[in-house]
Amino acid sequence: MKKIKQQIVEAGKKLADKGYSPGYSGNISVKHNDKIFVTPSGFALGEMEPDDIVVISDNFEVIEGKHKPSSESKMHLNIYSLRVDINSIIHCHAPKSSAFAVAGIPLSSPILAENIFSLGEIPVAKYYLPSTNDLAEEVSSYFNNNDVVLMANHGVVLGAADIKNAFYKMDTVEYYAEVYLNAKLLGKMNELSSEQVEEIIGLRKKFSK
Repeated sequence: MKKIKQQIVEAGKKLADKGYSPGYSGNISVKHNDKIFVTPSGFALGEMEPDDIVVISDNFEVIEGKHKPSSESKMHLNIYSLRVDINSIIHCHAPKSSAFAVAGIPLSSPILAENIFSLGEIPVAKYYLPSTNDLAEEVSSYFNNNDVVLMANHGVVLGAADIKNAFYKMDTVEYYAEVYLNAKLLGKMNELSSEQVEEIIGLRKKFSK
């Protein structure tokens, strides 16, 4: 348990250092057996200590911790219930990918092999008031077919097999959003052909076995 809490703290500091979680925004969780380790409500991700992490059950009961769990914990629980292959979730407000969420533009243009290989389609979920059951239900529903979802007028949430890969996936999302924006500013964006996309998808299937 101490190791998991320390991993969450370290990921929080990395997200803060990257500028992905300004102020008190964002939350992180890790699923381990029947327990969910989640960041506390009202804490800056870059300033947490291991003892600040809250442990909850899959029905939202607090098992351990001196703070309230993140107000977005319901969204995390919903995603875990849908995807047994996801064991870590990051929700943050990284500025470039959040700009696409505000604009309502999915990150789906096939411009980089990396985003096709590791991210797939990134849709935009409908806006609902943050921390509500409506938002949790809306966002989690996209995880039937996606690993990353933009939250309209809000931010981005993603899931991965472990916390290390969740952080790297978030880094890749923000990099993709930056390249997309810069290509638009340059006035030209060459998309990969459908045949090239299928080749990359085939490569992903080969290495995922």
